[in-house]
Amino acid sequence: MTELQNIDTQADYREAIAKLGGYMSALAGEQQVATELDAKRTARDSKPQNEAGDPIALADELLSGAAVHDDLGKRIADTARRIATLRRAIEHQRAEVTRIRGEHSHHVCRAAVSEHVALVARIIKAVEELHAANCAERQYREAIEQAGYSSTHLPPMAFMPRGVEYFDTSSPDGGYAPAWLREAGEYTRTKQIPTEAAEQAAHVAARRTRDAAVKALAKSADVGILAD
Repeated sequence: MTELQNIDTQADYREAIAKLGGYMSALAGEQQVATELDAKRTARDSKPQNEAGDPIALADELLSGAAVHDDLGKRIADTARRIATLRRAIEHQRAEVTRIRGEHSHHVCRAAVSEHVALVARIIKAVEELHAANCAERQYREAIEQAGYSSTHLPPMAFMPRGVEYFDTSSPDGGYAPAWLREAGEYTRTKQIPTEAAEQAAHVAARRTRDAAVKALAKSADVGILAD
């Protein structure tokens, strides 16, 4: 396989990740502020009324401009709104990162199909050869038994972790191997990646639906003409 550059080398992906990181960092900061404000509110609410200070002195400070009233409730509400906004932005930006990654992944996999198909074809050949070798090993020991001898002195060495027919791609009883071969064979024949196959299937289904609708309209029109 041609050496692949990491997806981080793609400018649009790198920018999208950086933007997502910025949102997440800002969210962490706002959440820290929210925690601190909540602690202040708790401390204020638990503070005895007589420790709040001289109300006359506090009022004089406010009116003179020497002190600015700290609206804790408003700060908490504003922080909560910023947190909600950032969470929505993060959700949308994550979707954007996924979209960009998907586009680049499609191009990479599309370019890799020929080499991957060659590997799958090699696996098909190896599975069929493994089944043939398993059968030959089993038949060899059976021949000894049929001649009246015991084959127990030869260890059964066929690779059959799930039974004799597990690797039989031509088994009439179905099973994993035949189903796998149909899928692998179709892939090596068409060289279509799953997303392309799904798109083609959707296109065929849409065309059939459209054709059925046209036929239904034509039949309805014919019935109307006959009725006239």
